[in-house]
Amino acid sequence: MLKLVLGGSGSGKTTLLYARIKARAEAGQRSILLVPEQFTSSTEGRIYRELGDALSGMVDSYSFTSLAEHILSAEGGAAVQTLSDAGRAVLVRRTLEELQDTVQYYYRHRRSAAFCQMAAETIDELKSAGLSGQQLYRLAQGCGSGSGKLTELALILQGYETLLAGTGMDPSDRLELAADRLEAALARGSLPEFLQDRAVFIDEFDTFNAPKKRLLAALLTALPQVTVALCDDGTPLVPGDTGLFAGAKLVAAQLRQLARKSGTEVAAPELLRRDLRHKDAPGLAAVAALLEGNGTEVTQAPEVRLFPAASREEEARCAAAAIRRLMRQEVRCGKIAVVCRDIAKYRAAVRYEFRMADIPLYCDEPTTPEFSAPATAVRALLALLRGADMTEQLTVLAKTGLCALSEEQVCALENYAYTWSPNAAAWRAEFTKNPKGFGENELTPEDKQNLDRAEDARRKLVDAVDTLRGKVKGGNAEQISRAVYFCLKELGAEEQQAGLVEDIRAARGIPAAEEAAREWNVVMQLLDEMASLLGQQSVTVAEYEDLFGLLLRSSDLGHIPQTLDAVVLASAGKMRLDAPDYVFVLGLAEGEFPCAPAESGLLTHADRDALMAQQVELPDCFENRVIREQVCFYKALTAPAKGLWLSWPKGQGQTLCAAVEPLVDALHPAAPELELTDLAATPADGLDTLGGGWLLTDVERASLTEALHTPGAGQPKGLALLHRMEENPPRQVYDLPALETLLGRRLRVSPSQLEKYYTCRYGYFLQYVLGLKPRKRAELSADQSGTLMHWVLQMALDPHPGPDNPCAGLQPFLDLDDEAMAALAGLLFVCVLQLVFCHAAQANNPGVGLAQAMEWQFYGNTDARHYIDLAQYGYGTGGAFAEQELMIVFFPLFPALLRVVHLLVGGSYPLLGLAVQGPLFAGAAVSLYTLVSRRWGERQAVLTLALLMASPAAVFFAVPMTESLFLLVTVRYVLAWDRRQWGCCAVLGVLAGLCRAPGGLLLGLAALELAAAWRRGKRPALASILAMLAPAAGLGLYFGLNQAVYGRWNQYSVYQWEHWGQKLGLFTNTVRYHLDYMASWWEDNRKAAVGICLAAILCILLALGLLAASVRRLPAAWLGFGLVYLAVTMGATWLLSAPRYAVGLFCLPVALALLLQDRLRLTCGVLAVQVMVSVVYTWQYLHGWPIY
Repeated sequence: MLKLVLGGSGSGKTTLLYARIKARAEAGQRSILLVPEQFTSSTEGRIYRELGDALSGMVDSYSFTSLAEHILSAEGGAAVQTLSDAGRAVLVRRTLEELQDTVQYYYRHRRSAAFCQMAAETIDELKSAGLSGQQLYRLAQGCGSGSGKLTELALILQGYETLLAGTGMDPSDRLELAADRLEAALARGSLPEFLQDRAVFIDEFDTFNAPKKRLLAALLTALPQVTVALCDDGTPLVPGDTGLFAGAKLVAAQLRQLARKSGTEVAAPELLRRDLRHKDAPGLAAVAALLEGNGTEVTQAPEVRLFPAASREEEARCAAAAIRRLMRQEVRCGKIAVVCRDIAKYRAAVRYEFRMADIPLYCDEPTTPEFSAPATAVRALLALLRGADMTEQLTVLAKTGLCALSEEQVCALENYAYTWSPNAAAWRAEFTKNPKGFGENELTPEDKQNLDRAEDARRKLVDAVDTLRGKVKGGNAEQISRAVYFCLKELGAEEQQAGLVEDIRAARGIPAAEEAAREWNVVMQLLDEMASLLGQQSVTVAEYEDLFGLLLRSSDLGHIPQTLDAVVLASAGKMRLDAPDYVFVLGLAEGEFPCAPAESGLLTHADRDALMAQQVELPDCFENRVIREQVCFYKALTAPAKGLWLSWPKGQGQTLCAAVEPLVDALHPAAPELELTDLAATPADGLDTLGGGWLLTDVERASLTEALHTPGAGQPKGLALLHRMEENPPRQVYDLPALETLLGRRLRVSPSQLEKYYTCRYGYFLQYVLGLKPRKRAELSADQSGTLMHWVLQMALDPHPGPDNPCAGLQPFLDLDDEAMAALAGLLFVCVLQLVFCHAAQANNPGVGLAQAMEWQFYGNTDARHYIDLAQYGYGTGGAFAEQELMIVFFPLFPALLRVVHLLVGGSYPLLGLAVQGPLFAGAAVSLYTLVSRRWGERQAVLTLALLMASPAAVFFAVPMTESLFLLVTVRYVLAWDRRQWGCCAVLGVLAGLCRAPGGLLLGLAALELAAAWRRGKRPALASILAMLAPAAGLGLYFGLNQAVYGRWNQYSVYQWEHWGQKLGLFTNTVRYHLDYMASWWEDNRKAAVGICLAAILCILLALGLLAASVRRLPAAWLGFGLVYLAVTMGATWLLSAPRYAVGLFCLPVALALLLQDRLRLTCGVLAVQVMVSVVYTWQYLHGWPIY
């Protein structure tokens, strides 16, 4: 039988349920009480209080989750692991990786932890609605314009369910499985023993999702009596109603329908109309009546106080003062609650003011381990693996207290790191420098001791981190989790944690020690969860770090109250109050409480409406959230039995919420009358009141000052300090012998000392009297930098350098001709860049040789590795190396060049790929210099080379790819055309066509040159026509290679589209989709938004603007070639490498040089900006930003 008990808040529904449970217990009949998850603990306590020791054993209290566990334990299925909320997000990320190109709309967000969390929330919502992936897929087909996105969401849900089948079980599926097991037991006629002859009572629920309804239906069939208490006024349900009790009315109707479907009798509902909670508080009864939409004859509510505060801090302070008054009236703290809608806005203020007022406080909210020492240590290790700054992360790791280092070692390490700011290479070398920095030649015994301590700490930390780095190189998620755990173990974290727990136990007691132990256990469980969820899936360290951070933020340490009698601070949405007498509701500002429902997850209001139109019940639809917010507000204001405090931060420009206005108009609640004894109830509060700017009369100030004096003792230090501040006595020293000991009998004062005394007397006292010195970094001072710069300029500008001048060895280079200097500049440019590469490679890949480090740095995630593979194995479909069949998309000239060089000199292909870049770019630099100087003179040629080398993407000329080679063959082709060297021009044209696809566009440049000559009356020679067609011949040879290997001349374009989503389009579309991606990535994937999208947009706009501005300066053939080149290279439907493509277009630096001609200041400014951007861009490239 289904029985419904209906009534408003405080009508005695829960009391009635306990009375009937007690009556059954006295008759020897057992009962089950079902409550929400957050009420299970308080329910156990109330059962014991209501039924006593003898009868409380006759009642079992469960949440739906624990009831499902008991059913699965009895009927089978309990051993399957249940996925956590954060685990859902991790599994969503894995699902998107598995689906790859199957989903277009969501796939690009797969690496965003925030997106994965939103997708997990959406999956939870869909599961709560009882939808599977297949059902959602069918429903999506009927959703009109939104079907595409919903279809992809259905595919994600299906993939999630598939992966989940081998990993664990979703919490919603666990309820469904329990219902299945219970129905199967009923079919066999064997009910689990703990359910036999039980009556079920259900309390404190406002709604039931689909899995809970399914379990409820099984209970209605299996058990003789199910009683459900609902917050409902008993009036009939009106379709479309969104009033206060609309949700409860709908739930009641659904329960009746479930009962009828299962053949269960439905009793007449029992309606409780009296407000029992507020029988002795007519003002609070009037509040309840007004919120329920009923009228009231009460016009005064002495139990209600309305307080417009100046700030949130004042709200908290005055609430604490009012609670101190209640405590003096012997009201237990456990009978007082503080409620706000957004607890984050009040947490700090409430904790501070309650601590000052000596009020025990329990903050009823999840406590994450995000900032605990174990979590900080794990995140520091992951950051080190990612390539973050070693100084910062190693210092953080050492200061967690989880490394087997003494406090002296940690301090010495931190001071040394602060002083010298060691880079990655310095961290891996022995610390030998003076801990005090520059200018200290001799090490004192104390310095030697500190240096030894810092070196011991360095060695222990760096050795552990290098071992960790070696274990996770190219590893999967499981290997990363395992390696991080063993690294912590090697550092002594387990022993340090155990010692820390014991220290806390001795100092603060067992509860605090258990909480510290839980921090370690939870973080280690999260590492284990990452391993089990992602398993053998390959992830980058950065992705692992993001997902681990998501797990940290979503985990709960399970905070335990430190005392049984404490004021509860709770969020209105999740409050679990145990019959409080007084409730303080803070933050009743418009739009804050009640708050306006916002969109959550991936479903929009339109998506939900489309699904609901197909008879899907979504618990998070807009209407349901509006109703839940009303119920939340109603329960917060009707929870107290004796007193209600309402406040909002009026002084911060906030207005009182409209929902409270009817109460104010009808009941005229008075403002609280707080006295000095309330505001200064403790010595700390008293000092705060005296010094905090509160308006006090002279009598109040005197009485409070007198009250702060301890009988038989002097005044407290804090009070004495306040008196001194108020009196502002002259500053003077009384202990002259001590001062003489510090300063001596004679005082020498310098101008800098006088300046220090004038600016900060306390700083002067610390520095010149006590002799304390601030930590200094080992860097040159301003005067030292000036002296060094003068010396460098003197040496460099000496026209006749002597043997003692370091610049004397540069004289032979000054005798070189211009073209040789251009070649030397290009070679030196690449060499310098590659030296920087070597340094970065060793810093990013410690513990390996230079060759291996360079190979990992430049052949890991770039196209360079494909060229190396082609040079070694060639084209084909046999799978000689990974993805060999796809490598036809890479043109053959550069691999062929590497193959020839390898046959001539031997050596490692990866190192050869780097080595040839210097000569190639030197040749390109000479060619460009010669070409420009022939047309516009040497000054323009020098400026063109300077602008080319200063461009941000010039870093790619030193990278083992085709940029230097392509620039060389294209510029040499144009130079040979200028010189009418048709044979050389033809050979270079073929090579350009074999180097990169845009090389074929040289045909257009040559055709424009021939057309211009024709207009001038010059008939083209046959050799020039053949030279014009040579680039097309090179492309033809490449197409022939496609036909020979794959039997299809355009196979490369097929692979470009199938595997990279690239085909030719308009660069206007490129700008548009990069703007879209940048907007969606900006919060969660800032590096990709900047490195790919912003770089591409700026590159396209600047290149086009540059060509447009130089339309009257550049030759028409060059201008046409540049425009077509940009249209082809920048029009790809998925453009990752815009700056790299642009830097190979020779006419861009020429155009910029022409625009800057005879503008010295502007030229210097442009070069300075280019160099600064280049430094940043190169740093980003070498530190793993998505720059391709």
